[in-house]
Amino acid sequence: MREALLCRNKFLNFADKVSGNLCNFAENIDTMKYPIGIQHFESLRKDGYAYVDKTQHIYNLVNTGRYYFLSRPRRFGKSLLLSTIRAYFEGKKELFEGLALGALEEKWEQYPILYLDLNVGKYDTLESLTAVLSRNLEL
Repeated sequence: MREALLCRNKFLNFADKVSGNLCNFAENIDTMKYPIGIQHFESLRKDGYAYVDKTQHIYNLVNTGRYYFLSRPRRFGKSLLLSTIRAYFEGKKELFEGLALGALEEKWEQYPILYLDLNVGKYDTLESLTAVLSRNLEL
């Protein structure tokens, strides 16, 4: 228990030095809502869940390089990452207030988005995959 409190205090001291704006964070750490299973950036931000800001990396990803293959293990935040990128390309500036991306981006434009969620089914045959792709790509 003592070790956990020391670790917590070290984290809070570090976070305070890094951000300088964590008074509310320190006061509310015991009542924070943790986003267990939350995969949608918009609901995560609007419903007040804790969020570790990595949006600077998204800004760098979008503004440098060409193509990326995002390979991560299961349950490692791929859906949340893509949902965050989707909100960014939809121009939802209000969701990024207080985050690095909100300060970095100057022109909030909307772009057409093709978002295929393949988490909802089992695609063990070519026919099942073709059916879901056809359904999503119908114009």
